[in-house]
Amino acid sequence: TSLAAIRVGMEILKEEEVNIKSVVGHGGLFKTKGVGDRFVAAAMETPITVMETAGEGGAFGIAVLAAYSGYLQRKAGVETKTGTNSENSSADIETGAGAETKTGTNSENPGEDIETGAGAETDNSTKSLNLPDFLEQVVYKDAKGETTNPDPNDVKGFDEFTKRYISGISIELISGDVL
Repeated sequence: TSLAAIRVGMEILKEEEVNIKSVVGHGGLFKTKGVGDRFVAAAMETPITVMETAGEGGAFGIAVLAAYSGYLQRKAGVETKTGTNSENSSADIETGAGAETKTGTNSENPGEDIETGAGAETDNSTKSLNLPDFLEQVVYKDAKGETTNPDPNDVKGFDEFTKRYISGISIELISGDVL
């Protein structure tokens, strides 16, 4: 049913004329090759790319957001550093001033910073990349993955499933009132 909810959301985005070209799948749903990607592609009617790191899920996602945040801060001239909280020596704190930023690691070379490993630091332009360009040009620049396009038969089957799912929502609402 989670994919039906995604499908309903995609229908709303279509009505609002939002065009999604592709999606990168991460997390447990994509650990088994050819299963999650196939059904998510059908639900979203969009190509799904699954990287070799797909099983990393949320940990990977938050690391990417931290890397992007650090990238934007450096582009804006804000320097940050990680320090130690004197009240709790094992707790890291982030301060607004300092000499360097380290945000995340490159999974292929764990000692290498994501931005410098992927080439973002060598970009001397003052214009910052938006998030989609950062993902394409920095994070996924050298990543290996496979793309699954929606199968028309799966999309048709998912259309039927979604119609039944939506019609069943009223049953759930009524049962909640009765119980």
